[in-house]
Amino acid sequence: MPEPFIRYLEPDDASGLVECFRLCYGETYANETFYDAGLITSMIESGELRSVIAELDNRIVGHTGLTVRSASSLAAEAGNTVVAPDMRGQGLLGKLGTALRQRTLDEGLVGYIHYPTTAHDIMQKGATAGTGRETGIMLAYIPAETNYVDFDKQDLDKKDFEKAGRLAATIVYQPVAESPERSVYLPGRYIQPIRSLAQALNLQRKFYEPGIPAFAESLFKRQENIRRGLSNITINQIGVDLPEKAADFVGDGSTAVIHVDLNMDDPGIDYAVETLVTNGFIYSGWLPEFHQSDVLRMQMLVNPEEDNYQPNLVTEQARSLLTLMIEERKSQTG
Repeated sequence: MPEPFIRYLEPDDASGLVECFRLCYGETYANETFYDAGLITSMIESGELRSVIAELDNRIVGHTGLTVRSASSLAAEAGNTVVAPDMRGQGLLGKLGTALRQRTLDEGLVGYIHYPTTAHDIMQKGATAGTGRETGIMLAYIPAETNYVDFDKQDLDKKDFEKAGRLAATIVYQPVAESPERSVYLPGRYIQPIRSLAQALNLQRKFYEPGIPAFAESLFKRQENIRRGLSNITINQIGVDLPEKAADFVGDGSTAVIHVDLNMDDPGIDYAVETLVTNGFIYSGWLPEFHQSDVLRMQMLVNPEEDNYQPNLVTEQARSLLTLMIEERKSQTG
């Protein structure tokens, strides 16, 4: 059998990529972007989506990509990895990973952030076998309806895979090149975990004590992922009015999970964190170089179940972060 050809994704590949995702997930993949060929084409042309694919007999049989969330980001979001059912068990996943790492370097990025699902012991172990480290956990991130078509059982720890309910994903930062020194504001309640992670990842950070917000008005952008049941709010400017704004973040309660991303170059970040915790948010993760600065992600489960706080985690680092989250939740619920 001939070897698949590994190359960069191009705009004309969009329809073939949609076919590959449908082959792997049917209509259940949580990121709706990969069912919209026009949107994929636009993202490739703008540079937001920078992927590598495997091609065989004029069809796409594998994909993994980088999504760059901001023009000033030095780290991209890596993922949306699929391998066609008939191509699994042949080492293609590893070849795609190697090619993606090289593309990360070619793009001038210093690292990438990816989200191994807690359904996969092997994915969690592989993500931290080298220099990558877990910096957070996104609880109840993966919808229960997600269906991995014909997934090779040899590659998957099945003990949590078939259980009902939403599954978590860890947040892993993978450095690939030396990161520049950053000056960021460090919220008081996360001093120890973030300092320890920066040291473990060999990231040069000057941490400063936050102050009061520099602005009267908070500015933010909200994005809804209907398939994932996720609302993501990026706060671009922390203002003294945030308590009034945060009270509306939950909306009508129809969203399962809400993430709020805070830029760590904003001196009002401690004010924002305490406001969010008061409103039911807890720690989710530290995302180095994710926007114009490092990002602190907070999360809220709108209608949580106890299983949401019991994800299958395989490393002590991930378990320690889960303990932090559970303690925050207990302090809110009494």
